[in-house]
Amino acid sequence: ALSSVERYTPSDGWEFVSSLTVGRFDASAAILNGKLYVLGGRNINGALKLVECYNPDSNTWNYCADMTEHHNFACVTVHKGHIYVLSFSGAERYDPQQDTWSQICSLEVCGDYIACVSLDNRLWAIGGKSKSADKLSVSVFDEENFCWEEKC
Repeated sequence: ALSSVERYTPSDGWEFVSSLTVGRFDASAAILNGKLYVLGGRNINGALKLVECYNPDSNTWNYCADMTEHHNFACVTVHKGHIYVLSFSGAERYDPQQDTWSQICSLEVCGDYIACVSLDNRLWAIGGKSKSADKLSVSVFDEENFCWEEKC
């Protein structure tokens, strides 16, 4: 499992920064409010719920609240000040102000081959794979009802 982290600066190129506290592989990452979040993944002990947050100003990592489920190979995006995680394990949302995770309605498809993006003030999930087959679908998250609507 890898714990080393590098960052790129136009003036200096690539340089090592502080290492993750817990090494991992198959993790996901997101940038929110100028900080780097590394979410889930796996290590030699198995799947992780663990989330670490990197502050580039202090070059330090801090633990955040654990996710409610283990996620690896997850699709992660930032939308309206929250981090969303979609995987075969389910779907959830992180509130950085409260340092809390809450489960949201899962997609019918998820896991491998899914992309998620915040676009036009909406959260979109594209593609994915059910337990048995690849899917060609586009869904949008209904924030009032906390569920997904398939668009095509």
